[in-house]
Amino acid sequence: MLKKKDICILFLINLFVFFCFTLFSKINCVVVLQNPKYQTYSAVIGTKQVDTDVLNGEYLEIKLPFLTSGFTINNLKENQIRTVFLNGNEIYSLNNISNVLLKFKINTLFKVFALTIGVMLFEIILISLFFIPQKDKFWENLIENKTVFYISCLILCVFIIWNFYNIYQTAVDLPFWDEWEALNPGRLDEHLNFSWLFAQHNEHKILWTRLYTWILYHLDGWNLRHQIILNFFLYLTSLFVLYKVIPDKNSLLPLFFIPCFSDVLIDNQLTGFQSQFYFMLLFSYLAIYFGFVKENSYKNAVLFSVFSVCAMLSMTFISGVALFFAYFMKERKFNINVVTSAGVILVGLFLFFINYTTSNLQMEVTMPYKPVFWYYYFRIILKGIFNVYLPVLCTLLSGILFVSAFIISYIKDKDRNSYYVYFSLFILCFALTAGVAAGRCSIDTSYIVASRHLNVVNFLIPCIAAMLIRFKQVKISLIYFILLICMFAQCYTFDTYYGVRDFRIQAKKELLMVVDSTREELTVGKVNPFNIKECILRAKDLNVSFLRKR
Repeated sequence: MLKKKDICILFLINLFVFFCFTLFSKINCVVVLQNPKYQTYSAVIGTKQVDTDVLNGEYLEIKLPFLTSGFTINNLKENQIRTVFLNGNEIYSLNNISNVLLKFKINTLFKVFALTIGVMLFEIILISLFFIPQKDKFWENLIENKTVFYISCLILCVFIIWNFYNIYQTAVDLPFWDEWEALNPGRLDEHLNFSWLFAQHNEHKILWTRLYTWILYHLDGWNLRHQIILNFFLYLTSLFVLYKVIPDKNSLLPLFFIPCFSDVLIDNQLTGFQSQFYFMLLFSYLAIYFGFVKENSYKNAVLFSVFSVCAMLSMTFISGVALFFAYFMKERKFNINVVTSAGVILVGLFLFFINYTTSNLQMEVTMPYKPVFWYYYFRIILKGIFNVYLPVLCTLLSGILFVSAFIISYIKDKDRNSYYVYFSLFILCFALTAGVAAGRCSIDTSYIVASRHLNVVNFLIPCIAAMLIRFKQVKISLIYFILLICMFAQCYTFDTYYGVRDFRIQAKKELLMVVDSTREELTVGKVNPFNIKECILRAKDLNVSFLRKR
């Protein structure tokens, strides 16, 4: 085993290497000019003078050494500068450059220490896996060690707090795209409109999200910022239920929940309307808990069915059908529990498809007999569990191998009841992914997977890790964790969240500027797909939160 001295030496070596890289790195500074002239300016950096030309007639680009405390530009007055960007962060005056540079350096040094610790852990795992012979019970002790479990939980809590902090800081009280639908007549009335609750939204039924919105409107005027923050705790609750559902818990399992709190899922995290995903997953996990984890009884069969129907009415009927299929495969015969579940699920299907019509807004359906369906299908799965895009052939082969591994595990462990928890989770994921692929791959010419759809795959990461431990594949699970570190390393930045916030703040400014406009057609920051005029008039009548004067 590695000794404390070895770990300290490893830490110092990594720290020295990363500090050297940082020391010799350059800070990118862009000065955006007001009424620029095509000429050469001289930037004085310390004792050096560097000539720089106006690029594209708009801005100056200057590379600053890391240790620079400031700079000046000859023949350039303050009123000629529109703004300054320091490594992408906007400042409004060269007078503040020294303070901003100091803050930037401090943040960079913190990142160096964090990167050093992360790489050191990565190296320790690699050394432990491949270069240090372990005792017979080492791996068994590792996955059952309480200290390791507490450390894993502590690390996970850091990422949960980081994710919540970003959401709390960047949530904006402004409807985005489909959220404007709630402002149509007959939605947020004083008395709840049940026909609206059960009405379809495109190809979905989103009863719980609409009820949620109606309640929040009557509590705080439908403040989208509050809804987005509450969504985080709804999602957190669903993952807690998922953890309770997974049968093969181990000391390392909390670490595999970390990707569930990355910016990969930012579309859902910063849009209140996307609570439909969270409701669907929460009810699905509760259905699995009563149908596959709890003892086999009539009461639990009824609860399984009811939560399955709730999942269907959260977003799509596919979730309930997939869960019933897994339940039937577990029971393997028609008994009172199966018949009762089938009856309740059929009632749910009736509620889902009652008054169901085809809308012009619905996407063209791509059937599985088309190769593009399977390419998009496996692309979603690989993006969800590895955060990677592969070429067409590699995507198809990797997807086939992944599904084959699942089939082999089923053949090997199908006679054990606890395995059907995994079976239900995987079938749920596969079925939901099929629905996404059928409804989206025909319109996506670049085959880029929308981040909002990754919620139906991302939860498989801890399930895969638990299954690997179940089949005594501890080393493979650690290699999988290393791959996750590499693939998700770029998904924990503040910039992604603040970019969305700035976009929506600008859109809200535009909205407040035109809210009293008499123009017939209005477009506000690309956050609404419809003519917004009627929505604004309705919002005024409802006195919704985002139009109130603070």
